[in-house]
Amino acid sequence: MPPSKFWIRKTGLDALYFTGASKLLRPLTAGIGIILMLHRVRPARPERFQPNKYLEITPQFLENTIRWLRRNAYEFVSIDEARSRILQRRFDRKFVAITLDDGYRDVKIWAKPVLRRFNVPYTVYVATELADGTGKLWWHDLESIVATNDAVEIDRSRIPCRSLAEKQSAFIRLEQMIFNQPCPASERAFMDRLFARHHDAAVPADAVCMGWDEIREVAADPLATIGAHTVSHPLLAKVPDTRLRTELFQSRRILEDKLQRDVHHLAYPYGTAEAVGPREFEVAAEAGYRTAVTTHPEVLTEPDAHRLLQLPRINVDGTYQRERHLDVLLSGLAPAVWSKMRHIRRLHRRFRQPAYG
Repeated sequence: MPPSKFWIRKTGLDALYFTGASKLLRPLTAGIGIILMLHRVRPARPERFQPNKYLEITPQFLENTIRWLRRNAYEFVSIDEARSRILQRRFDRKFVAITLDDGYRDVKIWAKPVLRRFNVPYTVYVATELADGTGKLWWHDLESIVATNDAVEIDRSRIPCRSLAEKQSAFIRLEQMIFNQPCPASERAFMDRLFARHHDAAVPADAVCMGWDEIREVAADPLATIGAHTVSHPLLAKVPDTRLRTELFQSRRILEDKLQRDVHHLAYPYGTAEAVGPREFEVAAEAGYRTAVTTHPEVLTEPDAHRLLQLPRINVDGTYQRERHLDVLLSGLAPAVWSKMRHIRRLHRRFRQPAYG
C-alpha cells in the first residue's frame, strides 16, 4: 500500500473513532455478522521496508481481536454455521467467522494455538500448488527483490531502490507492471525475467507455506475447515473459460483426495471486483461450492442469503493493529465508506474515458 494511502486511511479511521461516529452508526452499519480475512499470523518483523505488512498480524493482535469480538457480543462460528445462519435468517446474535488465505505455515505455528486456546473455529483456504511447493508467491518474491537490491532491472527499465522511499515506489511500480500483464502466463514470464537478473531473491513456496502433511495436521483439528483457493492462485478474470474451470474444479478434487474429506468452500484469489465477477460465480456454483468469499470489504447482511458465492470479508490489516482501528473496521462504517469511495472512483474513471462513435 502506498504510504500516502496508509496515512489517509489511518487518519480516516482515527476520525471515525474519536468523533464517536462508529459507535453512533453501528446499529445501522454492523450488519448481521462478519467474515474476517487473515493471511499471515507471526511476530512483528524489524525491517522498515515491509510492503506486504498489510497481510500480517501478530499473534497478540489476533488474541486482542478475539477478546474485542467477545466483549462486543459476537459469537464465533464456522463457515458452515455462518452459511446456515444466513440461509435460516437466524440473526438474534451477531456472529463472526475467521478465515485465513493461502495456507501459510504461520497458521500451524502461530494462529492455530491462539484459536484453539479461545475455542474459535477457523477456515484455511489452500492453493494446491502452494501446498505442493511448486507455486509462486510473487508478492513475497517482489518484496525480497526490492529489499536486497539498490536497483531493479526488468526488460529495458532500471528502477532505483536504494532508499526506503525508492523501495516503496519501486515495489508499487513493479506490482502494477505485474497486474498489467494480460494473463497469468505473462505474469509468470515477467517474474522469470526478474529472477534472471536477480536470481538470489526468490522465496520458495515451501519455505513459507504448509505442505500436505502439515495441512492434514491442521485439518485434523475439530475447529478447522479446509477450503479451496484454486490451483495456482491466478487472477481469475484474466484466465480463459477452460482454465477457470480447471482452477475451481481441480483444486477441490485435489484437496478432497489429499485430505480424504469433502471440501465445500472457496476463496477467490485477490477477490476484488476486478478479479472476479458473474462468470466466476457461475462456475463456482457448477463446481458445487456451498460458499465462496471475495475480498469486498463489507459486513454480512440479509441479502447475502442470495449471494452465497460472492460473500464479502473484512481484512484484518496488519498496518492498523490498534483496538480503536479494529473498532471502526468491525463496526462496518469504515468498509462502507471505502466501498462508496471506490464506487465513485470507478464511475469517475468510466466517465473520463473518451467516447468513440
